[in-house]
Amino acid sequence: MCVGDIRFASRIRSVPGSALVSAVPSIMLPPNRDRVGILFAAHTTATLSYSVGAIADGAVFVSMVLSSGGFFLNMLEHGDLPTKEIGVAASGAVTASFVEFILPSEMVNKLQEPWTDFA
Repeated sequence: MCVGDIRFASRIRSVPGSALVSAVPSIMLPPNRDRVGILFAAHTTATLSYSVGAIADGAVFVSMVLSSGGFFLNMLEHGDLPTKEIGVAASGAVTASFVEFILPSEMVNKLQEPWTDFA
């Protein structure tokens, strides 16, 4: 990792959150083009089902099921999936925890430049 990478990564902000969810699928997080990653956590015996992409009419783009531990969805490994709408449902009424990783738009715009010093 070079100094430019460290300077760039230092601009990423973490935003923890949680949502009360039930068996009815609902939108937990709206789309956000500045979101570069999201960490999902399950601290319950209930099964949490996360969907990425449109959840209208029960259609999901990607579905992940967690009953313990966590899952990290990031741009490096998953392309633009973290920027999509995030839906969630559970086998019972539980709290779903997550951490969003946000890179401000001005830094994303710098990625479009051929060479940038992220100082």
